Amino acid sequence: MDSETLEKLMIDRALGAMPPDCEILLAAYLETHPDAAAECGSIEQAVELARQALTDGSAATLPAFPAERLREAQRTDWLWRMTRAAAGIAASVVLGFGAHAMFFPAATPETGMSASSLIAVHGPEQRTEEIGEDAGFWSGERLREQVAEAPRQETTRLVWDSPVRVPRIRGAS
Repeated sequence: MDSETLEKLMIDRALGAMPPDCEILLAAYLETHPDAAAECGSIEQAVELARQALTDGSAATLPAFPAERLREAQRTDWLWRMTRAAAGIAASVVLGFGAHAMFFPAATPETGMSASSLIAVHGPEQRTEEIGEDAGFWSGERLREQVAEAPRQETTRLVWDSPVRVPRIRGAS
């Protein structure tokens, strides 16, 4: 008899699933082979221990599933991911401004001043004659007279016609 078939027969005997005539034949075989009888004893002992473990006491209850803890962990994880994303965007913006300042300096050759400070420069307007006392301070007539009498002064303008080019400063035309 091969060892695999013998082991299956021993397991059937230990579980009590063997017909009586087969059990008599197996007992006769085990009497003549003491090493197989020792193996059969260890299988019967393992089956008995398994029966005791499965039948003794009540079934153990499992703790409740920690769903709220998992939700809280997911919320915390989401907050950290959003914080990292915002920090990445902020770092990209800072690097973009830094690269722009390094490769496109804002100093202009005409004035030596930065272009952002020269958006529109107008000199103080001088009135050549007094406007009558009867016109109110905020009156339209007073404003029309002031504009008509004011000498035209040359102004400096900032011309920025493309977001990818450096702005140019020009005099009024």
